[in-house]
Amino acid sequence: KNFESILLTGATGYLGVHLTDELLKQTSASLYLIIRAKSNDEAEIRLKKMLDFYFGNDYYQKHMHRINILSGDLAKENIGLPDNKYHELSACVDCIINSAAIVKHFGNVTEFLDVNVKGPERLLHFAQKRRKKEVFHISTMSVVAGEILDNKPMLFTEVKKDINHIFDNVYIRTKKESEKIVIDWRKQGLNTTVFRTGMLMFHSRTGQFQQNIDENAFYRFLSSLLRLGCAPDVMLRNL
Repeated sequence: KNFESILLTGATGYLGVHLTDELLKQTSASLYLIIRAKSNDEAEIRLKKMLDFYFGNDYYQKHMHRINILSGDLAKENIGLPDNKYHELSACVDCIINSAAIVKHFGNVTEFLDVNVKGPERLLHFAQKRRKKEVFHISTMSVVAGEILDNKPMLFTEVKKDINHIFDNVYIRTKKESEKIVIDWRKQGLNTTVFRTGMLMFHSRTGQFQQNIDENAFYRFLSSLLRLGCAPDVMLRNL
């Protein structure tokens, strides 16, 4: 679809910064990036730093004419925007891509709920204001994990939003909950799509990895195995 104006959240994250690059390359749309910061200037500095880090110096300078930066926060009402800007944006945006999330596998439950669950809810409310918007929500393949209490084999596909499985991981639990909300909003007449990403690792062409590598669960796991000099038998059998 030829969207005219795309609202992207999470643009300074590892996935979000690459989505920004792809949208600039593959579309002619104007991009509106919601970035958590105290001001638009601070948000711009954050974005420029990330884009230049992953794609080379002057990347932001070359593309800034298509990028509209807004200081906001999914954990706040009106996604952290002033009323006039919220109203103005609701009239021009025709697509929302939500890649914002707390992706750590441990932390404060309230913070996870505010960003990973209530954040998408606020975006869905925004999607209904004035110009109707299509919503693309980034989730995780990890929602297929978890424990089923009666221990019966179950088939979990992309058309199922819940098979009554439970998690001991707050990140996965909140991502599963946000999926259910995004899908339920289709009853309100919105076109919504959920994308479940797998493990995001080193870039296949450049080898570049996320700047905050120590927050990547897979890296931390492999790093621990290397330091210990051993791995569980079950892993070795599957290699």
